[in-house]
Amino acid sequence: MDGNDMKVAVYYGNVAIVTFHSDFHLKFGEDLAVINEQESLVFVKTENGDWKIVHEHHSPLNAS
Repeated sequence: MDGNDMKVAVYYGNVAIVTFHSDFHLKFGEDLAVINEQESLVFVKTENGDWKIVHEHHSPLNAS
């Protein structure tokens, strides 16, 4: 898996939004699945300082 064009924005020190283009190559037996998507992840920092994903979104990435 590769994460290309990654951008991270942190708001108020406890919320972060990460966007990137994924490039997954998954092999199931002899079958290869290639998944290219635009992904967005929303993280929230918990009271004990851990970052947790609270939302994610996947959209097809149109190759130009």
